Amino acid sequence: MSSQPGTPSTRPRLLVPAGVASALALAMLASWTPVRDADATAATARQAIGPGTRFDHVAVFSRGTPAAAIEGWRQTVLAHAHVQACATGRACLVRALRLSALGAAGAEVLAFDLAADTPPTERHALLAAALTAQPRARLCHACTPLQATAQ
Repeated sequence: MSSQPGTPSTRPRLLVPAGVASALALAMLASWTPVRDADATAATARQAIGPGTRFDHVAVFSRGTPAAAIEGWRQTVLAHAHVQACATGRACLVRALRLSALGAAGAEVLAFDLAADTPPTERHALLAAALTAQPRARLCHACTPLQATAQ
């Protein structure tokens, strides 16, 4: 029986020992490093918030203020002091951060931002409530939580 072109018996065979193929695959995997998109990395950095992030308002409570008292203040000021809805119909509060034992004084902090379209009457109502609500908080405007606790 003669071999015909293209049949398995006439095709050249490339024989690679299994160990060599495995080593080659492992070497390729070890040298591979994922490339991160610079825009995605920058977007993640912009979204990360912490003690060094600037907020519209930072409420600073004295050391040892109970978490339940701060939550009560938050409910009174940011949830119940509204006089009208924001222009887009969304909540006026767009971002909030709660930090404990911050700075040298170990202050309790609640930082928050209001939506850009928050009506002036709403801003006044929220800030008036913030100044009179219990427990008392010192307010810092346009600052970071770290800056607020250093004042």
